[in-house]
Amino acid sequence: MLTESATKLVMALCEKTKGNEYKIYTWDEVKSYYDENAALEDVKSIFEEARLNLCINQKYKDDDEVCFCMTDKARLIKQDYEILEKAEKKKEKVIKTDDAGNSVIVLPKTSKEVVEVKKKTLSFKVASFLYGILGGVLGGGIICAIMYLIQSLGA
Repeated sequence: MLTESATKLVMALCEKTKGNEYKIYTWDEVKSYYDENAALEDVKSIFEEARLNLCINQKYKDDDEVCFCMTDKARLIKQDYEILEKAEKKKEKVIKTDDAGNSVIVLPKTSKEVVEVKKKTLSFKVASFLYGILGGVLGGGIICAIMYLIQSLGA
């Protein structure tokens, strides 16, 4: 579980890094994304916490720089956090519980509602035609099998 400071770092790094490509950053850049006044060792430990929580894929690091990319988990955390912020501004209830008691994030309603897809049934004529073909194929297969058995037993 991410702490508040690790969440803040993940949010800042997701803003600055686009895509899932590995890039090399100096520790000073990572520190500037998080907070200019933070100590470098604190930023490194917060970065390690985010990495251990599978929000960052790290290729390598040394004392001067680090090579990493953000994971899909980090991008989902950022997206969920933004939804919660928008809902707080609108005073909508976003986190609800389902029948089993699990917490569920409910996206706010938009003007573009999803249209329910209705199942289209086949007309009687088309269904009769298809069943007729199926019956013909099945009947023909049975007759051929009987003829093959008769030939193989009689010959």
